[in-house]
Amino acid sequence: MSLAPLLRRRTISAAAALALATGIGVAAGAGAATSSAAPCTKRVLIVGAMPSEIGVVLRATTVQQKVTVDGRRFYVGKLAGNNVVLAMSGIGLVNAEQTATAAFKQFRCGTANGISATVFTGVSGGPKLIGDVMVPAKWRRSGNPDASWVQVNPTMMAVARQAAATVKLESRAPVGDVACACVYQPDRIKPVNLKREPRVYFDGAGASADPFGGEKFFCVPNGGNVFGCEPCRDQAHSPKALPPFINDFRPYIGPSFFTNYFKPTTPDETPYVAGDMETAAVAEVAKKNNTPFIGFRALSDGKGDPLLLSKLPSVVVPAWVIQFAYYQQIAADNAGRLTIAFLKGWAQH
Repeated sequence: MSLAPLLRRRTISAAAALALATGIGVAAGAGAATSSAAPCTKRVLIVGAMPSEIGVVLRATTVQQKVTVDGRRFYVGKLAGNNVVLAMSGIGLVNAEQTATAAFKQFRCGTANGISATVFTGVSGGPKLIGDVMVPAKWRRSGNPDASWVQVNPTMMAVARQAAATVKLESRAPVGDVACACVYQPDRIKPVNLKREPRVYFDGAGASADPFGGEKFFCVPNGGNVFGCEPCRDQAHSPKALPPFINDFRPYIGPSFFTNYFKPTTPDETPYVAGDMETAAVAEVAKKNNTPFIGFRALSDGKGDPLLLSKLPSVVVPAWVIQFAYYQQIAADNAGRLTIAFLKGWAQH
């Protein structure tokens, strides 16, 4: 999600668990041993924060298994020639860190790491134009100029550069699947033309902010393609989702949250090319587990808005929020397109 603060079933049978540990090659639990009859299959971890972000790559994935860990759902399967595990982290640094940590704990090859590489795909703010995709060379949490940088893996960056030359980014902004109601054809209606072909930019610095004061940001049961708790194709209509929502929502009761949420922030002097609220946390977890990392972030608000939504008067909410609400879908689509193109090259690599 944009750096600008936004108004923005573990049900596995014994047979399925055995399939994961042998044929599919994913351990059914942390530290579980794999069968000597079948080597463990390492997988690329792909993370997106919102339903719209992970939905792009999930639609292109052949899902073989769903695994739930501590209430977080992981999709195990094949994508663009890679063995993958997909996860929707939820919004914010806390959610992103918890999701990535759970993935590395769950998907093991015996006592060894079962994740071969980590990719983040999603939307962000930045100085370029709406729809452009940014691939920063390094990431860190904003707000602390002394924070450590996490460098993007140079081999992954080289593969991404090659992929960028093959991918055609979307230039017509779709309405999207706001309510997660038209799961299979959410992008058919595309009324707004950016009147240019978005570009991919490499290098520079990416930053991830925490406007939530270290709290876990809540998701909304059946909350659509931004605030929903699962990807659109998998949003459950279950009363079991209500208690976690109530628990996570409690820190946000009161006017102070909204005051801080809409307050413009300038984290430090670094000229960031992409700003969001999750990538740095996932990059840190990947680094801790000695796993290569790369992030693809497409701009959902800022310059290049043919509707001039940024010119609307800020009466109730800032104009950039309206921009994000509309353009986050084309940004998610473009980040997802480059992610899939990258994965095709990564499989060959």
